[in-house]
Amino acid sequence: MRTIPFPFIFSLFCLFACEKQDTQVLFAPEIAASCVNCVQLDALSVGQVSYYQTIKGDDFYRNENPDLNYLDDTLQLKVVDQEGDLFFLEETIITAETDQIFQYTVKVDKEHIVFSRYREGDLSSLVDFRGQKSISFPIDLSEAPQARMKGWYIENDCDMTSCLYQMDEFQDKRNLNVYLDYSPMAYDGHGYYAIYDKSYLYRSMSVGSWVPEGNGWELIR
Repeated sequence: MRTIPFPFIFSLFCLFACEKQDTQVLFAPEIAASCVNCVQLDALSVGQVSYYQTIKGDDFYRNENPDLNYLDDTLQLKVVDQEGDLFFLEETIITAETDQIFQYTVKVDKEHIVFSRYREGDLSSLVDFRGQKSISFPIDLSEAPQARMKGWYIENDCDMTSCLYQMDEFQDKRNLNVYLDYSPMAYDGHGYYAIYDKSYLYRSMSVGSWVPEGNGWELIR
């Protein structure tokens, strides 16, 4: 398994996307509308490929229903290798100037989706590891409270810890899960949430504290 280390931080992806507002796309793509060989978390296989589009959320402090804008950067997520039940993922950020490649792993069982850094220093633009080696997304959140959306922003009921929610409907999908951690915002860091189910990661969003906006990625196919 060949890896291509590229030490970068999650938030800089988001800042880069922010600078390209003049190229925003004025439509919201249908999530996985034609997903024939997408990265399917509960049925992973080498060669699967998914694509994500850059998203930017408007100020959530001053707007009751902040808009979400779709920009023209694209992220390719591909399953490139397998070792037993461990799969290696590769992200390519497709821009006009350069392709940036990042690698990490995912392991899925009946209860959790676990993303891990392949080695120390490896990062991801889709999965914010929150400074840890791994991050785990529970699959069954049927007992969790309902997420409360404010435009693109998900309101937070936790203080200095992560939260788990269920979401009845998101775009054209139903019965989804939400992992949310806004605790770093208490000391001027960025928050993070992911919308997912057992099969797909649909949205990954970084939430600003000093600048109350969101930047991230959304699955398009």
